[in-house]
Amino acid sequence: MKLSKGFSIGVVFIFALPLHFAQSQAVEEPPASEVLQWSETKQVEFVRSAMVNLFPDKDGDRLGMLLVNRSALLIPILEARIEQELIDSSPSERFIEMASALMVYPGDEESLRAVARLVRLDDKRFSGLVDRTLDNALTFRNPFQTAYLGMGFGDVVSRQIGAWAAEAVHSPRMQRLWAETLLERYGRAPQDSDWETDELAVLLKPDDRLRKAIFDFAKEVRPRRN
Repeated sequence: MKLSKGFSIGVVFIFALPLHFAQSQAVEEPPASEVLQWSETKQVEFVRSAMVNLFPDKDGDRLGMLLVNRSALLIPILEARIEQELIDSSPSERFIEMASALMVYPGDEESLRAVARLVRLDDKRFSGLVDRTLDNALTFRNPFQTAYLGMGFGDVVSRQIGAWAAEAVHSPRMQRLWAETLLERYGRAPQDSDWETDELAVLLKPDDRLRKAIFDFAKEVRPRRN
């Protein structure tokens, strides 16, 4: 199953690119966004049916649309089903792999919360999903916002977030995104005292060079928001 990605104001859209042809005449499928008009009951039924059928390709865009925009409703269903599969006498590794990928696709707080539940069951197997969640977050939002939301989900998740951030901040783009998040959290550029108490900074222990880069980016961003 493949998921494509895209954006729209207010709602995140995942567009289906291919057109299907029948009898030499192109027929466009209904837009994936139509699933957002369904009742919650129908949305849940759709996801459960997709799980039973091992996530068929034809459902990929609609699943992506629902998971990004209805994550609080649907991600717990995926996570609970993964837990059931884990205790099965003959678990489907393919199902676990596909369901896990969908679970972290939105890259949001609900994704990290679900990962934390699985990490408590098997941290060696599922801790890598933290990185995948934060990587996916970059498609839809500032991943550092998601990172801070996940800091309270247990020591393993927090350490994995710290390890992800330690690699990410080598990039100027990611430094700017962290600066934007700190600016939103504190309402100003980070001060010396913030580096000693900020949850992520405590894990990263940024050196003077990185602190200055973050401070400079925060000063650059703030006037544009005033």
